[in-house]
Amino acid sequence: MVAGGAAIICFTTGLGSVSGSKPVPAIKLASNTTLYERMRDDMDIDRGPIVEREATVEGIGKKSFTPS
Repeated sequence: MVAGGAAIICFTTGLGSVSGSKPVPAIKLASNTTLYERMRDDMDIDRGPIVEREATVEGIGKKSFTPS
């Protein structure tokens, strides 16, 4: 992706694979809250609330990418 011109990588994981990239930032998206809690130091965004129907994709997106 970086070689193709990506300026940022969003990496989704459900099993806890940690991936990073030195040339561009990588945002790590945990697919469930259990994983996010277990790997809090390695994950950036918890998408578990979407699966649990506590939040929407749009809501998590706005929360994740809107400056505070």
